[in-house]
Amino acid sequence: MERSTKYSLVAWVVLVGLTAFGIHTFKSTPKVRVNPGHDTPASRSGSQLRSIHQAMAVYAASNNDQYPPVDDTFDILYAHGLVETETLVSPLEDGDGISYILTGLQEITFRSDLIAAYEDPKHSEHGVLVVFDDNRTEFLPHAEFEAMLARQRAEQAVP
Repeated sequence: MERSTKYSLVAWVVLVGLTAFGIHTFKSTPKVRVNPGHDTPASRSGSQLRSIHQAMAVYAASNNDQYPPVDDTFDILYAHGLVETETLVSPLEDGDGISYILTGLQEITFRSDLIAAYEDPKHSEHGVLVVFDDNRTEFLPHAEFEAMLARQRAEQAVP
């Protein structure tokens, strides 16, 4: 047998052994979910809400920090290729056609106390999923959400 053939045979045997060991180890390792419950309709909705806000921020970055007009935001984001239509429909949508609601912020400020958008409050009896202007999502109890939104609307109404 030539020397290169011996090395090839040894390499092949080692490769088969390592593969068998890897398969055995993989099959005997308990399966642990890194984040149990992560792929729920509520978590997907939070991701979609954050994606919508990120798309609004991208748009604003190219438009003097101005968000798209509130009545046309979703159409504009879709037309610019910043969101897919599936992103605009909440996994929690209850059939009334309302998924996400914009608060009417006109420009990006990255303020952590300003709600940029929120899930339709009817989608959960426990609270409301919101995305703040700093792109942080949070699930707020209904009373806290209503108070925060009322303060924000009062602030937005003052010229």
